Amino acid sequence: MHIIDHRQRKLGKRIIKFRSGKDALIVGLLILTLAYVGVVTTRFFMPLPTIKALPSSPSYKSGDMNIAWPNYGQSAIGSLDSGLLKSSSDTTPRPIASIAKTLTALAVLRKKPLGVNEQGPTISLTIADVNIYDKYVSQDGSVVKVAPGQVITERQALEALMLPSANNIAETLSIWAFGSVRQYNEYANTLALSLDMKNTTITDPSGFLATTKSTASDLVLLGQAAMNDPVLSEIVGFKKAVIPAQGEFFSTNYLLGRDGINGIKTGTTDQAGGCFLVSATRTMPDGTAKTLIAAILGAPDKPKAMADSLPLLKSLENNYIQSRVIQKYQKLGFYDVPWQGKVSVIAVNDLNVYGWAGNKYEATVKLNELQAPATQGQVMGSVQVAPNTISNVVLGQAIQEPSFNWRFKRAAKIW
Repeated sequence: MHIIDHRQRKLGKRIIKFRSGKDALIVGLLILTLAYVGVVTTRFFMPLPTIKALPSSPSYKSGDMNIAWPNYGQSAIGSLDSGLLKSSSDTTPRPIASIAKTLTALAVLRKKPLGVNEQGPTISLTIADVNIYDKYVSQDGSVVKVAPGQVITERQALEALMLPSANNIAETLSIWAFGSVRQYNEYANTLALSLDMKNTTITDPSGFLATTKSTASDLVLLGQAAMNDPVLSEIVGFKKAVIPAQGEFFSTNYLLGRDGINGIKTGTTDQAGGCFLVSATRTMPDGTAKTLIAAILGAPDKPKAMADSLPLLKSLENNYIQSRVIQKYQKLGFYDVPWQGKVSVIAVNDLNVYGWAGNKYEATVKLNELQAPATQGQVMGSVQVAPNTISNVVLGQAIQEPSFNWRFKRAAKIW
């Protein structure tokens, strides 16, 4: 009996011990279950994740320019606001004759600035200036007569330089402003480089020397700088001017006033042939006024260069076109909605832009923050291609609130 009681007591202790361990396990599992349920419940009602906006960066390139190039020499075209746009195939630097005087005038105005209504300082002419005059007369160059003791203003000298294209005044002005022709040449070459005229070499202020060379492309940039200068752009638009004691003289640019032509400079020598740097202001199809610039070098003569500038300018004008940069319903990005996937945003209408043929347009798409739900067609941002050219961007489909199933799966995924 004693032996049996002892065994029963030992077995009872084991049973109690076993039950205590099982109870602890059950309690532990219960606590973990309750904690998990609490976490899941909390996560079920937590804020929705951020909906990422992913705008695209669409671009568009219009067709190439179709230009009526002269069948000789070299030519280039541009505009006051855009600079150089296109050039013909020949880009070898060549003599530019009196077009060089445009750079001379610009250099003098940089060195001795003038206001639009100012005559500026006076220049007292001496026997040295008469000798310069005689030199160019002997070489059959274009001149304006001068006399010792004559006094002219800077403004009058610039008019004599640019209108009748006086070689002697080019040299007189350069010595007056810079001290010598050599110092002028140094300044002018530096100025040309600052204007990005990388293929231009200046060896004299008048362009009479064949070693003063440039390209049509460089000259378009020179024309842009000239027409951006308020004094020079006014002078090159004058058909005539008067210098006291000299009388009235006329511009060599006889196309002034025709088809909007308002500048800039003609040129001709035996080595350069006929040359013309021309500007014209035209009203474009979108109603804006554009100043067009063209350069022609190496024509058989000056009248030919001037005549061919007219179809050249017209063809440039015709290349100012309307381009459809963004099309209606074009996808412009999307929202990455975690419970729905990618939802596109689209343009609500076409977006047309006027500009030069060959232009590349980069669109900027801006998308707002998105809060669900959102309806199809809801405005969510804008697309901009050029200043003040904006089209609305809308949702291509509705965005719903997340379903119970999605919320539960997100809440239950703890690890």
